[in-house]
Amino acid sequence: MGSLENDIKLFKKLNPENLKIIQYNDRSVHFAWSGDVTKRPVIFVHGSPGSWEGWAKYLNNEKLKKDFHLMAVDRFGFGKSEKGQTELTLKGQAEVIKAVLQSNVSGKPAILVGHSYGGPVIASSAMLDPELSSGLIFIASSVDPRLEKTKWIQYPATWWPIRILLPSFVRVCNEEIMSLKKELKLQTSKWSNVKAKVIVIQGEDDTLVPPGNADYIKQKLSETKINNLIKFTKVPQVGHFIIWQKPEMIIDAIFELETQLNP
Repeated sequence: MGSLENDIKLFKKLNPENLKIIQYNDRSVHFAWSGDVTKRPVIFVHGSPGSWEGWAKYLNNEKLKKDFHLMAVDRFGFGKSEKGQTELTLKGQAEVIKAVLQSNVSGKPAILVGHSYGGPVIASSAMLDPELSSGLIFIASSVDPRLEKTKWIQYPATWWPIRILLPSFVRVCNEEIMSLKKELKLQTSKWSNVKAKVIVIQGEDDTLVPPGNADYIKQKLSETKINNLIKFTKVPQVGHFIIWQKPEMIIDAIFELETQLNP
């Protein structure tokens, strides 16, 4: 059994009551949580496809559990958050953050951690509801509309009857990624709304999300009047799945943000 599978199995064994489905604006949101609900929330948002399970190692981390309220969501269309029902807008996807924040009683704005497609989701939250978050960690995030390309093989997956034969997670993944370029263009003028402190982490050998996406975040934040980019790291010889290859780097980033927020 692989490391991720072991992490998932351990979480479910130790926290059988910490998998929740809640209703928010007549929609179902599923998430896993650990830690202290009276501490600052840290919300982990997966890519496409994915689920909360990709963050199991972080939910099990004793250091994080001691100092934070950790929550990993299933984005809309995946896992148990309206599985198979595609949410094409980043604004709609960001609703999961509002939903799970209801379970935190600290009154503190969250640290949002987004990997891949999760990056533009946390950006959307920070742009539309800046009071909800005080820190953002972008990991291998697809945010630059100029770098978002639709491959020819994606189009047949939208045709009937091919689309109805696909597993739901494949279909949802394809549909939301095909709409992502348009959604990212809508974000272009909204980066000035991001008030949270930001850390960017990108693998230099990422073949799924071009490393230029990290440079795009740096550029957009430099155009604002707020000096809120506190760390920018490109990691040599690391690819897209840095959240599993270098988890200690992500954990250190969370604590670094907390230090910045509570000097």
